[in-house]
Amino acid sequence: MIVQRGDAKPEPLFRTRTGTPYTGSGFRAIWQRYMRSAIRDGVLRERFADHDIRAKSATDAVAQGLDATRLLGHSDPQVTHRHYLRGAAVVRPITRGADHDPSSTAGETET
Repeated sequence: MIVQRGDAKPEPLFRTRTGTPYTGSGFRAIWQRYMRSAIRDGVLRERFADHDIRAKSATDAVAQGLDATRLLGHSDPQVTHRHYLRGAAVVRPITRGADHDPSSTAGETET
């Protein structure tokens, strides 16, 4: 994933420990490893792709009144709207323990 600010030279967003850019296959391998680990540990419930982060940024930018087309570096707003802007999704926060109900007061004591 490449990022660019203004007229600056585009730079890789993700780099190895030594600071070099990942190869395509190297990035995919590390991404999948982290996805598996996060799902196994209960940090995530489902996988997402690096492009989902880009889409989230564009959607959040529009919600804040910013220009998502410019943010993503597109020359055509239709590209941004067609491929990156997504509707709001209702999500529940992740909790430790699969059967935990955050609205439950079981186990709590009133003082």
